Amino acid sequence: MVDAAVSAVEAEMKEKGGRLPVVVSATGWPSRGAEEEPAEAGEVYAEMYLKGLVRHLESGVGTPMRREGAEEVYVFELFDNWARRGPESGRHWGVWFENLTGKYEGVDFSGAGRGAGGGGGGWSVGVGVWVVVLVFLV
Repeated sequence: MVDAAVSAVEAEMKEKGGRLPVVVSATGWPSRGAEEEPAEAGEVYAEMYLKGLVRHLESGVGTPMRREGAEEVYVFELFDNWARRGPESGRHWGVWFENLTGKYEGVDFSGAGRGAGGGGGGWSVGVGVWVVVLVFLV
C-alpha cells in the first residue's frame, strides 16, 4: 500500500517535471473497529501490516518509480486515542499501550535490521507524534 502511494506521487511529480523527497506522513492499520465498519480492523491485520511495512523498509527496496523508496515513513499513531470522534476504528491506530509497551510482538521500529548483509546505514520509522503536532499548528 505504501509503495502504491509513493509511486503515485512520483508519477505525478514526473509529469509535472519535478522530483522531491517523498515523505509518508501517516500509515498504519486500526487494531479494532465496529462490526458495521467496512474496513477489516483488527489486531491480526494491524500486526501483519506493520510487520510487512518494517520488513519492506528493512529490505531497502523502493518502488519501480522510485528505487530508493520514501525518504521518511511515519506510522500513525503512538497511542490509541479514545477521545477521537467518529468511527470506532478511528480510535485504535496506536502501536503502543499507555504503559509504553508495544502492542505487537516482533514489530521493531528501531531500524536496526536494515543494512544486514553488507548494506550501510539504518532506518527508523517515526511514530506519528509529529503528524498530530503539525495538524494543530496549521
